[in-house]
This record gives sequence, C-alpha cells and structure tokens, in this order.
Amino acid sequence: MKNKKLKILLTTITIILLGSVFAANHLYNVALNVNTKTSVREQDVEKDIEDTKYEENYEWLKKQNVKERKIKSVLNKDIYAYELRNKEANKWIITVHGYSRNGHAMATFIRHFYDLGYNVLFPDLLGHGKSKNDFYTMGSYDSKDLAKWVKLISSENKESKIILFGVSMGAATVLNSLDENLTKNVVAFIEDSGYISLDKLYTYQLKKNYKLSKFPLLNLASTITKIRAGFYFKDVDAKKALEDNKIPGLFLHGEKDTFVPIDNLNEMIKYGNFKKEVHTFKDVKHVKAYFVYEKEYWDIISKFLKKVE
Repeated sequence: MKNKKLKILLTTITIILLGSVFAANHLYNVALNVNTKTSVREQDVEKDIEDTKYEENYEWLKKQNVKERKIKSVLNKDIYAYELRNKEANKWIITVHGYSRNGHAMATFIRHFYDLGYNVLFPDLLGHGKSKNDFYTMGSYDSKDLAKWVKLISSENKESKIILFGVSMGAATVLNSLDENLTKNVVAFIEDSGYISLDKLYTYQLKKNYKLSKFPLLNLASTITKIRAGFYFKDVDAKKALEDNKIPGLFLHGEKDTFVPIDNLNEMIKYGNFKKEVHTFKDVKHVKAYFVYEKEYWDIISKFLKKVE
C-alpha cells in the first residue's frame, strides 16, 4: 500500500514538474522566440488608437537619403542600422525601437528629430528587421550593441554630441546602456515608457494576463531563457545603470499604460544623482503620448534638447 501511494505521489510530482517546464517553455516562446506568430505575441498590446501620421512619415523616410550601416553584435551576429544625415549637423539622435518593431517603425520620431536639426541613426535590434537572431534580448545584449553603435558614430564624428532616445523595450535598452562605458560625447538620454526590470515586468504581465504568481513558472522560464538565450530575466535591470549615471535624462510615460505600468517610471526616477526631467500624460496608454499630446510632447523634448546641446 505504501509503495502504491509513493508511486502515485512521484507520478503526480513528475506530471506537475513536466507541466511546469512545458508552460515555462511556452512563456519563453511567446515572449522571446522570434518565430512565434505575431498574433499570439501581441495579444496584449494596446491598439485602441494609432499614430495617424505614421504612414505619411514612413513614406517621407523612404524618400530620404538613408545609408545602411552594419557591425557585429556582441553575439557576433550582423546587426544593421540606418543613418540619416542632416546637412552639416554634428549632433546626433540614436532612436531605439520597441518590441517586435524595427528601426524604420520609428519614422514619426525620426522625422521630428530630423526637423529639429539632428542626424539620426536608427538601429534594428537583435531579432528585428535585418538584424537576424533566434530570440529577442529585451535590452540585455541590445544595450551592449547600442554602446557599439555609439562608439562607431563617435569614432567617425569626433566633435559630435549624441543623445539616446528609446521607446518601451528601446527605452529599457537605452537605460541599460548607461553603464556600458559610453563615450563622453553622449550628453543626454530620453526614455518613453520603458521598464526598469524585465523580471518585474514579466511578473506583472503573468499576473495580469494569466492570473498566475511568479513562482514557479517565471523562475523556470528565466532558467530556460538562460539556457536558450544566455541571460536571466533579472539581468535586464537598469537600477545600477541609473545609480551610476551622470548625464541628464528625460523621462516620459502615459498615466494609463497597462502594458508597462507607470510604476516603472516611479521606481526608476528614485535612482541616481543626475539631472532628471519627468513628464507624465493623463489618460495615455503605452507609447501614445507622442501623437495624443503631440504639441506638448514635442515641446517638452525640444526644450530638453536645447538645454543639453
């Protein structure tokens, strides 16, 4: 009888463990596997309103004299960025796109920065656009690659001033790049709707979307990510980078963001002894302030840029 009960117990534990591993692997595939169907991945993205000027700005961008650049990622993969020169300007914005997008998807931002007199570099992060990879790195390797793009621009433009700008995952990439030994001509950064910790973000989304707690699925998914992609979720955390940062930063976030909650902003501005400007936007969801509050948004950015140029 005891042997039978023990066998049932062990079988039950095995089924639970296998089920947990299967579920954790599914979470990895949904969140990070580039080959997962877009419809599955984006089921939670806020799509109630869209940038109505995007198509116009995308068509404008296609007509510009854009130069393709290529370097090696820290993963030794070919990664690409696109360079838009602005006459004789010697100031640069590097725009970093969000999750499952690409550099050209930043067309509205690129056009605004170009009109403000900046040269613009817009990379395709790993797993996006032409920068092929099997998985998204959510700002981990991306932040190190961003530092490589900065080094390239700096080496070719000795007296240039560089500002880093990112939205959502791109904002997290910018934040995590701040302690990647950036060159001294990086004079400021702007982040819009970024997350400070990937582990905390996934904990929130697991509870919101599946009504599940962090343990054990997220812990297992993080371990699977380490095995398959080389990093743990906890590795993507901007706290230390912000604590060590010395350059001015502009923080932007929608107050009704349900994808990357404003709690992320409230936490990140606690860290570091540097000049911070913080602006939130009433009733705005994820990365939508730039067109919902278009004039206010770009006035804020323009004024900030004049201070740091």
